[in-house]
Amino acid sequence: MAKINSMKGFSLMEILAVLAIISILASFALPAYNRSIERGYGEDVKARITAMLFSQEQYFVENREYADTLAEIGESAQMVEDGQVKYTFSLQGCSNGDTTDYSDCVRINATAGDTQKSYGSLTATSLGERRFTSGDNSGHDW
Repeated sequence: MAKINSMKGFSLMEILAVLAIISILASFALPAYNRSIERGYGEDVKARITAMLFSQEQYFVENREYADTLAEIGESAQMVEDGQVKYTFSLQGCSNGDTTDYSDCVRINATAGDTQKSYGSLTATSLGERRFTSGDNSGHDW
């Protein structure tokens, strides 16, 4: 009488082959996912800078000069997500090249934290300048 093999399942080689394929696919997908997360934080910081500039304009209307600290317009100096500093914000004057003169122009700088270095740091002025100052997009407008 012929013996019928009733064992079912996958061999070790089949399982290892599937794991190798999944690992290769993950090696391509994970960096793309991380870049999309980084771009998302970059878009958030652009919106935050725009809101800060709007607050500066409101302050200017009321006080005839721009605020020289972020606290004066109700903003914090850092953007923190998941316990990591994504961006640090600072103000500069931009009147006639004087970084301490806030009389007719203000510059908001967003310096990238360690996890955002490739996306880069950004700057914007009340005169409409919007520029990347470091990272993969350095020198380009946003």
